[in-house]
Amino acid sequence: MSELPRQHVTVALTGDGGDENFAGYGRYSVQKFAHLYGKLRLLNTAVAVPVTRALSRTMQSTFFERAHRFAATLSHDYPHRYVNYVCYFTNEAKQNLYDAAMQQRFAGEDSYNVVASQFALARTADKVDQMLYADIKTILVDDFLTKWDIASMAVSLEVRSPFLDHEFMELVAKIPSNLKIKGSNGRKYILKKALADLLPPDILNRSKRGFQAPIDPWFKGELNAYARHILLSPKTQSRGLFNPVSVQGLVNTHENTRLNESTRLWALLTLELWFREFFD
Repeated sequence: MSELPRQHVTVALTGDGGDENFAGYGRYSVQKFAHLYGKLRLLNTAVAVPVTRALSRTMQSTFFERAHRFAATLSHDYPHRYVNYVCYFTNEAKQNLYDAAMQQRFAGEDSYNVVASQFALARTADKVDQMLYADIKTILVDDFLTKWDIASMAVSLEVRSPFLDHEFMELVAKIPSNLKIKGSNGRKYILKKALADLLPPDILNRSKRGFQAPIDPWFKGELNAYARHILLSPKTQSRGLFNPVSVQGLVNTHENTRLNESTRLWALLTLELWFREFFD
């Protein structure tokens, strides 16, 4: 994506910060209503958790797997609920994945705190704004912007992000969150209203599209043999990081069921390739 505009220009604009400023991700709506459910006690977690777990296992459906994670987090404090819902590997999943030595090494550590600790620093009681602040301070800085910087600089393309202008962000931070999420699916509400006279409806109202690679079909098809070769190899297992049986289970589950384990497999695969590139 950086190479294509570089053929014509030396400076390009990105939309980074739009979702974090205006609550554009679906998870913000989910957690907003999870907070409402928690306050009103509309869901009995003692019933919802085992029911959604059973449905997830029986139906082999990613939808029910997400529903189970939603129900399971309702009893958590708000910051940890958010992290548990959005992370690739929950704390429970990591305990099942880690080798015995890894379990012992990280006993008592909670990686959720990397993100959850940011909620208190937001200096606001608004739960949506706490989520936005946490994402701005973590995933936006450490992932999205880093990714763009590496990719654009590799082809000498200057990238600018107007949504991250500090004065603009300070202004948007003062906007009440109920003008960012309006109703069940009204994400980026005030931004879309502000641009209604400038952009056609099919642009303003179209479904969100990210930049994800099609890793789900890849791991079922052309990447399957490669992933097995790398993740289940003696070299990978000799690092003593992950339980080979658990890794094998992830590969088999993605290949043979309707559950989508692609993001977890992608994370494990890229971690191992990183080790091989910079440590072996």
